[in-house]
Amino acid sequence: MLKKTASLILCVMMLVSCFTMASPSCLAAAESVSDLQSLALKFPHGKYWNHIGSKENNPDGYTSTPCTKHSSRCDYQEGACECNSFLNAIQCRGYAFKLANEITGSDPRQWSKSYRLSSSSLRVGDIIRYLNDGHSIVVVGIKGNTIAFTGANWGGNCLIKWGTMSLSSIRGFSYVLHQKGNNRKNSDLYFYNDLPEEVTIKAEEKEAQSLEKWKMVGDASLNIRKSPSVKSKVVGSIPVGKTFFVSDKKLKGGYLWGKVKYGSKEGWAALNYSEYISGAYEKPVVAPFSEVCEGSKVKVSWSKVDGASKYILCLYDNEGNRILKKSTKKTSYTLKPSKAGVYYVKVTAKSSKASSWKITSESEGFIFAGAHKETGCSFAPDAPSKLKISDRSEASYTLSWSKVKNAESYVIYKYSSENKAYEVFKTTNKNKIEISESSISRFKVSAITLEGETAHESALSKEIYGFAKPSAVTFSATPKKQRVNLSWEKTDNASGYIIYQKTNGKFEEIYRCSSSKSSFSVKNLKSGKKYSFKIRAFTKKGSQTAYGDFSGILSVKTK
Repeated sequence: MLKKTASLILCVMMLVSCFTMASPSCLAAAESVSDLQSLALKFPHGKYWNHIGSKENNPDGYTSTPCTKHSSRCDYQEGACECNSFLNAIQCRGYAFKLANEITGSDPRQWSKSYRLSSSSLRVGDIIRYLNDGHSIVVVGIKGNTIAFTGANWGGNCLIKWGTMSLSSIRGFSYVLHQKGNNRKNSDLYFYNDLPEEVTIKAEEKEAQSLEKWKMVGDASLNIRKSPSVKSKVVGSIPVGKTFFVSDKKLKGGYLWGKVKYGSKEGWAALNYSEYISGAYEKPVVAPFSEVCEGSKVKVSWSKVDGASKYILCLYDNEGNRILKKSTKKTSYTLKPSKAGVYYVKVTAKSSKASSWKITSESEGFIFAGAHKETGCSFAPDAPSKLKISDRSEASYTLSWSKVKNAESYVIYKYSSENKAYEVFKTTNKNKIEISESSISRFKVSAITLEGETAHESALSKEIYGFAKPSAVTFSATPKKQRVNLSWEKTDNASGYIIYQKTNGKFEEIYRCSSSKSSFSVKNLKSGKKYSFKIRAFTKKGSQTAYGDFSGILSVKTK
């Protein structure tokens, strides 16, 4: 009673001082505590930020019942499942947006991000994002290196919490959302003490904000070591069945280590053989994954979890049926949904050395496959691959490619040098087409699939040059004393010509020239001897070479 009377007198003195001095900062500070107390009454500690019992989203309300579908297929639409939603966000992020908006009156999504965590720069209303971008809290008080905060989803199921913590105990810090020009400060970390019992946090809970209570449940006593390593010196032990407090944790060597104090002994103990009882414990988390569209595929990536030996990825359809389960040691996986729609993804990290529930962590959310230009991937077939040219004649050739699953048809695009762009050339329901032209052209191909009455077109394939083989060459030979002069007529699209001479009963290549040449002199021959020659043109573009038919054989005798 004496304490409350003193507090009341002090509060009145502060108000009188503020009005007397007309200090804006005094008024802001006094108003801040009052506003925060009303918020603590509006969103009570220990209640749940959800709308169980109603289908309507209720971001201004709460219930006394934890979410029952909290970790199931719950998307981020307003009022989805049982979670309340605000600014298209649910759980801890939605609650943080709501409280920050109540305090500042502005949209936190428009605020700037700071990647420095410092009590000097923090303000009431700031949102701290931590646990590797996995959890959000709102700052409601700052004193030294300690903050008062409020957050939802503390321990799961949208549980509301008001409490304090040291900035040094924040693990996996990601960023602070800060409203420009916000100067709100509140140094009364326990302003909620004068509120009704339902929002009052007991003194013993405040003292243990940065501590976790554990119990030894193994078959033998738990060793306390000098450092977090199985090779470190043993400095004490904790008997089976005894409880102890943990002030810090580290994941090292696949074990979850806790900094412990038991009696007069302090050090590190492997918590794998213990049971968490209460306190500020947070499981390590897989940071919310990111998705990258790769045609009809979706590449899902997530952050590395210290101590994890593998990750389990599960894919569910929009009815909650699991359609895929994969184990991987990588931090990404490429999914290929079988049809357009919304899919639920869950990624779990596991350790082979530690108790799974202590190191297991999860990230879950949705991917979109379909015509979702703003929210997801365009559901399209794979682009055709393995394009090749075959069956060349002097006036045509065949362009073919690998079949694409479920493709209804294919579109062949031809490059227009006039418009400097690829334009539709032909369509076909086969995976090849005959092209009746001899000139050099550039082609790409796409695949078309149908989903109901909706057509989906793939990305374009890689480029390929198409061309017929060059026509046969007509040439003449003029014999000289110790040489033969050859000349020929140039052919269209030829990149060059190859001259062959018969030696020991076989024709062998003796000369290859570019398309600019139309003659060649075969020298160092013997006088009065008969020689035979033939020639053909070739066309080379990119990695392809097409050879024309051989000319007729000319046999001449040197003079």
